[in-house]
Amino acid sequence: MDRTGVAARAGALGAVAAGAGGGDGLRRSLVLTFGIALAGGLVLALLTIVYTLRLERELERRLDENARARTHILQKLGLHSVPELILYAVRKSIIA
Repeated sequence: MDRTGVAARAGALGAVAAGAGGGDGLRRSLVLTFGIALAGGLVLALLTIVYTLRLERELERRLDENARARTHILQKLGLHSVPELILYAVRKSIIA
């Protein structure tokens, strides 16, 4: 084999070795991308859970406030139940 053939063969072997090394870089890049996507998904899930719990606490607070207001109205009118309140509203022509 002459010098040109040896150089060509060495270049080809170097290209094959570089290609194999490039596969490791691609693998690292894909694993990193997957890791980032997974971490982003976990953060999004945690934020969703926190937001949902906050909404649930707000709902409970408003339900309690509503129940206290209903009780207060019934006490002010001297009534004991919602059906009595409806009957009161019909008698006073508040509702038809």
